[in-house]
Amino acid sequence: MARANTTISVEPSKTIGILFAVGKTLRIALERTINSSVVPFELLKVSQPPDQSLGDLAYSCFQAAKYAGSTPAEFAKKLEQNWPESQIVSSVQAAGPYLNLRLDRLEASNEVLGMVEHDANRYGQNMDLNGKTMMVEYLAPNTNKPLHIGHLRNGVIGTVVANLLRASGANVLRANNINDRGIHIVQSMLSYLTWGNGESPSDTGEKGDHFVGRYYVMFHKEADRLYSEWLSQRGLTKDSVPEDRKKDIKKEFDRQCPFVQHSYEMLSRWEAGDPEVLSLWRKMNEWVYAGFDQTNGRLGFWFEKVYYESNTYKLGKEIIFEQLAMGVGQRAEDGSLAIDLKNPKLSKRPITLLRADGTSVYITQDVGLAVTRFQEIAGLSGVVYVVAREQEFHFKCLFEILRQYGYPWHSRLFHLSYGMVNLPSGKMKSREGTVVDADDLVDQLHSVATSIIRKNEPDAAAADVERRAEAVALGALKYMLASTSPHNDIMFDVEKSVSFEGNTGPYLQYACVRISAIEEKAGGVPVYQDSGRAISDLEFEVVKMICFYPEAVQNAAATYDPSVLASYLYETAKSFSGFYADCPVVHDGRADAFRLAICKTTKQVLSNGLDLLGIPIPDRM
Repeated sequence: MARANTTISVEPSKTIGILFAVGKTLRIALERTINSSVVPFELLKVSQPPDQSLGDLAYSCFQAAKYAGSTPAEFAKKLEQNWPESQIVSSVQAAGPYLNLRLDRLEASNEVLGMVEHDANRYGQNMDLNGKTMMVEYLAPNTNKPLHIGHLRNGVIGTVVANLLRASGANVLRANNINDRGIHIVQSMLSYLTWGNGESPSDTGEKGDHFVGRYYVMFHKEADRLYSEWLSQRGLTKDSVPEDRKKDIKKEFDRQCPFVQHSYEMLSRWEAGDPEVLSLWRKMNEWVYAGFDQTNGRLGFWFEKVYYESNTYKLGKEIIFEQLAMGVGQRAEDGSLAIDLKNPKLSKRPITLLRADGTSVYITQDVGLAVTRFQEIAGLSGVVYVVAREQEFHFKCLFEILRQYGYPWHSRLFHLSYGMVNLPSGKMKSREGTVVDADDLVDQLHSVATSIIRKNEPDAAAADVERRAEAVALGALKYMLASTSPHNDIMFDVEKSVSFEGNTGPYLQYACVRISAIEEKAGGVPVYQDSGRAISDLEFEVVKMICFYPEAVQNAAATYDPSVLASYLYETAKSFSGFYADCPVVHDGRADAFRLAICKTTKQVLSNGLDLLGIPIPDRM
């Protein structure tokens, strides 16, 4: 399941943090204003003003003024006075705490377009994280069910964040932590023993992960039926159970229900190394792994490091017992091991580390896994855990436990929390079988894309339609999941995501395909150069958007937020669309060299950005 990365170079673009030659001039002006030859890199940032009538670029003086011990407005005036002559910056003007810059359009355009042409696939990369080794853990599926729509968002966020960190110069290790043991896994095993009759995925024609997931749902439907009967015998229903007693009553049922207790007995037998239980566990896991590999291959999810909970939970148990011997942790009245976080805002109750029967919980293996990583990877700079918002409490507890255990690297762990993916049909639940499987969703997107292509090209070859539809489906899926900030929930609209118009993946794919068609058309006619003509507002707007691509990559990487990059790509595509509508590249049988250069560099930027998002570009739409 692991594969070496061969796709992204880390050679830096020379533009990151400064926009073309403006940075050189800005540095000189800052040196004069603060009277120092040392200018911190973070002060060399310019941006686009909210009102384009103010200028092409703006420099915020708040941070520099604080550094110089001045007010922002005073600093802006001094900076204006100290601004040197520049071929690219035609004029500057202080406006309150800002310095607005006007650019020489020809000089700036030549600089930007030439830079993109020179850097090509490397344009936008930087060395902010040069020398750092970062691990990004994502996907982390359980081997009791197939990947679902939540895993898709997890996988897309993890993939893009890993790409962004690598584009920032880091050595990135993509990690998948397979949750291949535990109570949920043995529940599907017990269900299979009860109703499986020895059948296999090949007997039913199902993918292995779907096959095992069906038995997981069967277990919980049976447990739910037994729970309803148990409540009825006590004159209760699920709806009549008091809210403040639901957890305690459910725990009491679990203790009394032979079917549920059988699963815990099987877990104990698994941890004790029972050959019969282990044999079934291995067989069912292999079925699931085969299914995962098919889905991951289709989606482009892959990893340099694959960990298995069955290998890391033992170390976690050893560490917990060692810490208990040193006085960190406690044994509860029921015999379980727990730890007091000594932080009532985080948890008023001790956190369970091991059950009373000695079996481990999720946090057990997470302790062992964290220690394993820092033991085996020298110089590991940090670990980013891409895990849903529901686990925020879990990770706060984990990080605090590792702090109490005395691991100095606990501060290098970061939980990248993300919101839910919802559908119009409502909230999804794995145990009830209402989750939308990843395979089914991609198939649905593929089907919609196929219909659109068939409508436009009814005579297209079947194989060609299938190939293009798959690219469009993946573009629709990944962009929809990446274009919303991880912290926000998503309402996934299948029809909207596949649209060729609006803020969608296919819209960006189509922009690249359209530019390729323009280039092909221009290749058959003479190209003329008119260096004397004025550069229009629409032309220069695209140039400026291209210029800000490195900053978008840098900001997206710094915030672990793919939506920053996705938003930039959409705005760039919109800017190009406005340019293309009013600025014909080929006219009167000739191609305008400058406009053709804008097309080529726009496609390069969009291609670079879509590559970071993991989105393929079809040759036709």
